[in-house]
Amino acid sequence: MAAPATRPTVTVYFDFICPFCYLGGLRLRRLQGRWGFDLRWEGIQIHPETPREGAPIARFGEDLLRRAAGGIVALADEEGVELNLPLTLANSGLAHRMAELARQ
Repeated sequence: MAAPATRPTVTVYFDFICPFCYLGGLRLRRLQGRWGFDLRWEGIQIHPETPREGAPIARFGEDLLRRAAGGIVALADEEGVELNLPLTLANSGLAHRMAELARQ
């Protein structure tokens, strides 16, 4: 008798403050239902240098922000999600620590 097939696992690296991560997670959950794989979420802080109180998102420069916002808005439209983009970049360190404690 053959061993039961194991489902593949997709590891998703994400940051709580990343709109691309959020939108990608929506897509992955939809695909998960269609293709039958497991998801394993691994948090990473994409901007650990951000002060605890946050920082103006304008520090990334107008050109980069315009391109990123355009991509985020396009993806959100495809997903049928309305996003409000912040003017302040949050520090996600505490959120990641709390998620790890919850996982334990």
